[in-house]
Amino acid sequence: MTRLLVSLVAIFLASALPARAQPQLRADAVEANDKDRTARARGRAELRDTDFLLTADEILYSYADGRATATGSVVLTRGASRLLADRLVYAIRDGSFTAERVRVGQPPAFLEAATATGNRKETVLRQARATYGEPAPWQPTWTAETLVYQADGKIRTENSRLGVGHIQPVPLPHFQRNLKQPFDADVSVTAGLRRSLGLFVDATALVPVADGVQAGAEAGMFTNRGLMLGPALRYAREDDTSSVTGSLRTGAIRDRSEEHTS
Repeated sequence: MTRLLVSLVAIFLASALPARAQPQLRADAVEANDKDRTARARGRAELRDTDFLLTADEILYSYADGRATATGSVVLTRGASRLLADRLVYAIRDGSFTAERVRVGQPPAFLEAATATGNRKETVLRQARATYGEPAPWQPTWTAETLVYQADGKIRTENSRLGVGHIQPVPLPHFQRNLKQPFDADVSVTAGLRRSLGLFVDATALVPVADGVQAGAEAGMFTNRGLMLGPALRYAREDDTSSVTGSLRTGAIRDRSEEHTS
């Protein structure tokens, strides 16, 4: 079906919004309601302005207050940033929004959350999960009750936990990082066969949490002894007169070695 441009948008906006804000609403089908000054766009719907593009399966736009409610395969694009959601309410006048079931990110970090609120400067995600690199079983990940993602690339979290894949054993009450700075994640995996351990796979993931400090987790699976989990730490500090380096690897394991002795 030919995509339609609602010709009345400019007329409505001229009286409802400042002259600078004249978004265009397009879709496969658009229904305008003169009484409540709204338009409902269905099928490949998009709302476009000079500084953003909003696309969705359906967009309900209110000319009275410049508010758009988008549902189904929602994508909000502002500059080089994109936010994906199942549902999003966007205010044209100040660029603020609320969203549900959110996915957002900028390589190398990818974020998802239950809900989000934000404006042109930052996005606040609740019940968030972040992955360094494409999500995978052995990629460094962290979860957080609150995660703030800023347009300049900075990220900070509250009540977060760090780990690998779906396992986050390391608590990080506060985490802050500039994603535009080098992110020296260190992931190592070893595997083999030992008489006391049986077949084993052991993985360690460390990410920067402060200058000269990397924290993460170690997870290992041993056929003779079960699953081992624990936090890991590496640090290196140096100045003109001295240097300090070290590491810490800990874990808890259920020792089943006696089950395999005769």
